[in-house]
Amino acid sequence: MNEQENKNEVVETNKSTALSKMEAYNQKFLPMIESNLSNFDLSISSYGKLCLGNAMASIIKLLSDNDLSFKSENLVTDNLGEIFQNVALLELNAAAKPNEIFFQIRNKNIGSKDHPKWVKTIEQGIEGDGHEVLVDKFGRNVDKVEHRIYVFKGDEFKPPRFEDGEWKSLEYTPKFESQRIEKVCYGILMTDGNIQWHVTTREQVVPNLKAHVRQNMMKLKDKSKKFAILKEIDDMGLDWLKTKNAEEWASAAWRDSDESMIQRKMRNNILRKIPKDFSSSLQAVAIDELDQDQRTFKANNNAIDVTAEDVTEPKTIAFNETQEEIPPHNPNTGEVIDVETDEVTEENSNGNKDLDFDGEDA
Repeated sequence: MNEQENKNEVVETNKSTALSKMEAYNQKFLPMIESNLSNFDLSISSYGKLCLGNAMASIIKLLSDNDLSFKSENLVTDNLGEIFQNVALLELNAAAKPNEIFFQIRNKNIGSKDHPKWVKTIEQGIEGDGHEVLVDKFGRNVDKVEHRIYVFKGDEFKPPRFEDGEWKSLEYTPKFESQRIEKVCYGILMTDGNIQWHVTTREQVVPNLKAHVRQNMMKLKDKSKKFAILKEIDDMGLDWLKTKNAEEWASAAWRDSDESMIQRKMRNNILRKIPKDFSSSLQAVAIDELDQDQRTFKANNNAIDVTAEDVTEPKTIAFNETQEEIPPHNPNTGEVIDVETDEVTEENSNGNKDLDFDGEDA
């Protein structure tokens, strides 16, 4: 048997092992989830079962990539049933491109501060198009997410507005002069034919960055240094990511020159707080558990070690526009929507390495 045949045999063996594991866990968790949901008059759709299978495959690959298995002594798997139930309930597909959901391994201290006991846990989070999927599926009076506009430095952009006694539509002309993202704008088509525009700016991502850095500094005992770094972020905004302190306390994903993290945070800040209606409270709870920004925001506000002003929630502006002419006296001229402020990972299901801190990525 030549070298290539050996490689092929290994690949086929790995595939077979993975499929066997998937089938075993499918047989274990699917009946349990179906039984639990039936208590709430809920059932898993065929697509929900597909999402469940893809989640299992993604987690098995994640563990294999990190030299772990479900039987590893330092891996806590008590939350697997909850993870799979959330996936089935919300129908978020781990195999979708662009990504909708990811899984990651996180180091967690289940002991005390004086007598730590570190273990590894599997966690999940919404990413990429996941929030758009949830708005499409559960958004109150939402038909679909109609438009997504990235506004970069140098682009010409004016939001929907009343001007000179009449309603002016959104104006946007890309100039392709810079990769620096300045605004993200979503147009949500409502069931009554109106388009509701939501706009946020890069400055509104600063609270997300502060929450991320605060989590990464939880092991830092020097409170004055914590305060100084957070004050530095307040003073410099996202430009702080170019400093030496950022190299130590912000993950590589945040410091990436293409600003993909900033874009993602701006998208999440808009979509998260669009009102949603659920057929069950279980779905609402599932979204709360999946929303890393919300978990991080709560963790920061509940922290005893407050070294600077509380983390404030970023805001987005919502405008309502219709496909027909709106009279000047239309009351829907705009409203302010609060948005809650992702989780420090060892490695996620897409193979992206991050900082290895006991905290969450904002």
